[in-house]
Amino acid sequence: MRSTRLSTSIALFSAAVVFVSAQTRNTYNNIGITTGSPGGEPGGQFIKGRYIVEFVKEDGFFSMSAEDPVEEFYKSLSDNQIEAKPAVNITSSIFSGTSFDTDNSTKPEDILALPQVANIWPVRRVPKPTPQIHNVGTAATEGAEKWTSHANTGVLKLHEQGFLGEGVIVAVVTDSWQVDTGIDYHHPSLGGGIGSGYKVSGGTDIVGDKYEGLEFHPDSDPYDCVGHGTHVAGIIAGEDKDFIGVAPKATLRAYKVFGCEYSSTGDDALILAFVTAYEDGADVINASIGGPGGWPEDAWAAASSRIADQGVFISISAGNSGEEGIWYPSSGDVGHSVTAVASITNEQYLTFLTTVQGVGNNTRDVGYLDKSAQGFAFTGRVPIYILSQDKNVANDGCRPLPESTPDLSGYLVLVRRGGCTFGTKQNNVAVFGAQYVWFYNTRNTPVVYPDIASSVTEGYAMITAEDGEWIIDQFVAGTNATVIFPEYPEKSGVNNTATGGKLSAFTSWGPSFEAQMKPEIAAPGGYIYSTYPINQGGYAILSGTSMASPYIAGVAALYMAAHGGRANMGGEGVTELKRKIITSGTLINWSDGVTTDWSKLAPIAQQGAGYVNAEKVLTYATSIYPAKLELNDTAYLKPGHYINIKNSGTEEVEYFITHETATTINSFEPGIITPQPFPGTFINETATASFTRTSISVRPGTTNSFKVTFTPPNVAATLLPVYSGKIIITGSNGEVLSVPYMGIAGKLYDVKSWDVANGWPLIFNDGSNAPSISGPSNFTLNGTDVPGVAFQNHFGSAEIRWDIVETDWAPHEWRYPPVPGSNKFVGSIVTRREAEEFPLYYQPRHGPYEPGFYSYYTWGGDLADGTKIEPGKYRFLFQTLKVTGVKARNSDWQRKLSDVITIRPISNSTELA
Repeated sequence: MRSTRLSTSIALFSAAVVFVSAQTRNTYNNIGITTGSPGGEPGGQFIKGRYIVEFVKEDGFFSMSAEDPVEEFYKSLSDNQIEAKPAVNITSSIFSGTSFDTDNSTKPEDILALPQVANIWPVRRVPKPTPQIHNVGTAATEGAEKWTSHANTGVLKLHEQGFLGEGVIVAVVTDSWQVDTGIDYHHPSLGGGIGSGYKVSGGTDIVGDKYEGLEFHPDSDPYDCVGHGTHVAGIIAGEDKDFIGVAPKATLRAYKVFGCEYSSTGDDALILAFVTAYEDGADVINASIGGPGGWPEDAWAAASSRIADQGVFISISAGNSGEEGIWYPSSGDVGHSVTAVASITNEQYLTFLTTVQGVGNNTRDVGYLDKSAQGFAFTGRVPIYILSQDKNVANDGCRPLPESTPDLSGYLVLVRRGGCTFGTKQNNVAVFGAQYVWFYNTRNTPVVYPDIASSVTEGYAMITAEDGEWIIDQFVAGTNATVIFPEYPEKSGVNNTATGGKLSAFTSWGPSFEAQMKPEIAAPGGYIYSTYPINQGGYAILSGTSMASPYIAGVAALYMAAHGGRANMGGEGVTELKRKIITSGTLINWSDGVTTDWSKLAPIAQQGAGYVNAEKVLTYATSIYPAKLELNDTAYLKPGHYINIKNSGTEEVEYFITHETATTINSFEPGIITPQPFPGTFINETATASFTRTSISVRPGTTNSFKVTFTPPNVAATLLPVYSGKIIITGSNGEVLSVPYMGIAGKLYDVKSWDVANGWPLIFNDGSNAPSISGPSNFTLNGTDVPGVAFQNHFGSAEIRWDIVETDWAPHEWRYPPVPGSNKFVGSIVTRREAEEFPLYYQPRHGPYEPGFYSYYTWGGDLADGTKIEPGKYRFLFQTLKVTGVKARNSDWQRKLSDVITIRPISNSTELA
């Protein structure tokens, strides 16, 4: 069946804060629009003039006739006088199509009308992920106690039982926080080579090292350019003396989708990578990549879901834009059949072990938390210098040291935490030449990596209060303690009692704009130690959902290895695997990144089903479906659901059914149409759940079910609260699983995407620094005398339009699709500098932390039908489709009609009469 929909989704990771307070964030002055430049883009940019098409299927299969479908397509373009330059071809049983470049005169509708074409999408740029880099350091050491990210996931127990992922192929669609990476397959922890018999069996560079977003330069070598892909690979299958991956015996393949000097890629490259991995026999695909999205209709999401339906488990990171708050899902993870993964801060920090010698032969092993993963440059015995023998001193090192202080360059200086910043303490000891500092913690205070923006010493680190006080005791007893730094320091872990085991503040929130539950599960992704390119130290500690997604990919590899892989499991088996992963989760308490509220569970929109438990996934005899309940909003509420319990064990089990509520979060603040940034505000009201039975017996080898009916909380719908929780199922055999649910206490239809009351979208003269235009305006469309328009999308929209209409156009004349020359409709515009063709489809929202918090486009007179605007008087008609809106229904559009816009002939400087 042919699609009549033009689909696109766009992606952008963002950084800059552009508003000061909730009261002022929507005003022009705080946005700071700069005319004459593109400004922000909602989720990135499209690749200028590039489209990707999917060919029509015949009898459920893509045409594999004697005539090449790609050649047939380009012949049809030529026959219809459509000029196109091929970019990349994708010919597979799972997705068959091609991407190409064309000029502004080409109408996508004309290409969609060709008999071979089922879908067409503009190709969007997918920008770099942005994991936080904490430490980069040296290779593993012999005999070290292993740091672990598996403390609460059950993975270590599975390893003990022999589940190691052997025989499963995991495809790493590699990406980067800065550039594309690949895998450093020379790394000893990743097998030390590439090819048959190695851990990294192969792969390909989809785009080539010199790729800059347009021309493909593919080659067969997926070697890592920077490091991100190597780190991801180690999380999945790395193995050495210091750490072990989730599935250490799995086989890896790498598919590079970024060039080495360019920070984004295209949909077409991603689809080709996924399809190639599928054709190469991958059982699992991991992609730690994406940006703001929210719609499952884009090309990459559609192709990914299709591959998952054929028996490949796909894990995609939720994104690192947690500061943007609720309703900010990733472009990659919203595919219906892929698994979206949130990040949990790991329970352990990595430490480097030393030995401190005190009174007599009294020694103590002391681990220190260093900001570099290589440890201090000291080797051998180093004397310690303390500033005070008082273990309770409140302001150690906060004031300038006395003039009698010796030269500290040969010492390790020990300073107690508290009273002032780490930087102040460091500056004061650096005056006397100190190059290395240990800060020892205070009692009842969580250990952290000390943070100094501009360090003035070679190294600084933290040790525990107990270790620091023990060292002070040695000086009090009359001995100057020394510390012995080994040449190759061993590594261990120290508990992160502040944020360990809690949701990472950076993890992006859902839901999708179609009320999907995204993310769906959470895994360790904060402060993760893993492999890094050998030429950059060999190991690194990174944080990001980029680190959580491969963890779930590793769990999937363990399961698929135990169940015969993709060939044996098929699509139904992978669907069951996804259900098992989701229902294994345990909800996590709310944390704002500093403080944990033990009375609240974090919303499902942030954590999905919660903390994954791999042991449940692989060893439980109980399984549940559906794995999640999406209740939708109040207009389309689905309150009643049947939950099925399958008992694959050998004995009858009685299951007890209970209800657990997560905290309800308001989507908006009163009077503000932008969804709340992190951390947001919560309300106490939650949903109630009633069951047809509160216990149920299931005989071995059979399935039984019960019905749950939800009543949404009685709350103010204007703030669009999102409520959530779980149905807990506890078996008499000791097995505990759960089904997460999420609903919206309000109507998505009522959400405003634009602040029309304050003039948005704003119209400017692109060549002027003047404020936005509110009255009639004139343009010659020559040089810089062109209109520029700033769009600020506070919510997602399936279609955004910038059209030209006659001056006396009225809303009752709207028809969809509009036809130039009918009902006073002139045409849709094609932007000048950006070469974007309106309408835009499936747009995410802007985030207040995005650069600019708006999109800015200019228009030079080009219309979407390939014609140019004639001089005359017109109006701009801006429209955005409401969520759940119907395009043909007049009232389902939010719109702004501009004042009269006069297009003047270049030779005539007077306004037209």
